[in-house]
Amino acid sequence: MNTLSGLTDKTLVVWGAGIDGRAAVAWLAPCNRVTLVVDDPDDNLPAQQLAAEHGIPLTRPTTEVLFAQDLIVRAPGVSRYRPDVLAPAAAGVPSSNLAALWMADDHAGTIIGVTGTKGKSTTSHLTALLLRAAGYIANLGGNIGVPVLELDESAELHVVEISSYMAADMERSPDIGVLTNLGEDHLTWHGSIERYRADKLNLFAHDRLRRLIVSGADDTAVAATSSSRSRIISGTEGWVVGDGFVEHESRRVDLSNTPLARMHFALDLCAALTAVEEATSAPIPLAAVESVVADYRTLPSRLEPVATIDGVEYIDDALASNPFSACAALAAYPDRAVVLLLGGEDRGVNLSPLIYSLRTRTAPVSIILFSQTIARFAAALDAASLGYEQCDGDGLDSAVHLAHSLASPGTVVLFSPSVPTPVAVGNYRDRSRLFKAAVASLSIPPI
Repeated sequence: MNTLSGLTDKTLVVWGAGIDGRAAVAWLAPCNRVTLVVDDPDDNLPAQQLAAEHGIPLTRPTTEVLFAQDLIVRAPGVSRYRPDVLAPAAAGVPSSNLAALWMADDHAGTIIGVTGTKGKSTTSHLTALLLRAAGYIANLGGNIGVPVLELDESAELHVVEISSYMAADMERSPDIGVLTNLGEDHLTWHGSIERYRADKLNLFAHDRLRRLIVSGADDTAVAATSSSRSRIISGTEGWVVGDGFVEHESRRVDLSNTPLARMHFALDLCAALTAVEEATSAPIPLAAVESVVADYRTLPSRLEPVATIDGVEYIDDALASNPFSACAALAAYPDRAVVLLLGGEDRGVNLSPLIYSLRTRTAPVSIILFSQTIARFAAALDAASLGYEQCDGDGLDSAVHLAHSLASPGTVVLFSPSVPTPVAVGNYRDRSRLFKAAVASLSIPPI
């Protein structure tokens, strides 16, 4: 089993120059022979700058380079199932990712590892906030945007968000595992829904795990973990969700008039509360929970309020990169008229859950399609006899302006795209900025 602490005087490839790639190079280059690899070195300025900064070679992922390594440290976006990753592995050159290598090490603090198709960032964030409010020194990192190498090893607890990409390489589990749900996503990386789910569950398949917390709201997650002897079903065991509150025995916390009153956020809160109490072996003080709930603000691009213009509320849910997430976003506004903006990169994910939510919704919903997925969304909506409008090209600015023309006071314009951001656009943060800029332009009077 490869560990981060064991990587000294090795010949290594770091594959990728994003957040984790930069952290890996900075950590590994001083005490190893490191080569930086990216698919497009001639056009990748960040990779060129990173290689120059650390005085290391930069190249393409050629057979000659990859087969000469002790280990390939991949960025999460580089699939372990790529042929140019599988071939070196078959020849004895393994690969892994930064989070998996870090997880394989011994740590003084207790590790809480959180994964799921939706809700893992909110659950991780809430877990860290609750721990800190209760007086513990707690880290927060991983897929949430802070590389694990930046976590303070002296902390009592480490809350680590784990993506399916990261989970696939795990050879050791966290002390406390949290599974928010098990939907369908990232099929181009994993190859199939079965492998996607198996890779998610791999986070919990190894030594060190002493408790697994699974959200009772997702039947697939509950069924997939039924053989676990350490499992707690959050939301139905221990901390449970009521109508506008969460409670555990005599402790009740009112969620009214807070973002956490929405059902999926309340379920995330229950999972976080359960994780805190399992990790600390102590009940969390009610005052600590109440302070977190009172001050809580949604994370960026997760049902984030952007503006209210002419009585129309604009909501940024750009991180909703799969139908499972978009369904939860719609459910957050059960009694409001919604204009829903759908579109992005087509990765072949099954749209049926979203179509079902749209067909069974009682409150009015208007649908606007844009970007690369227009044809596939249109075919699914036509088959369900659901109407829609569409904008040419990526069209987010046009989609926002069309939504404004369709909306009346009291309507929610919901940017919950249901599919990933096109590569040419960037990541969800880039598309979030585009959405917010388009909304801001609505309030600018014409010259």
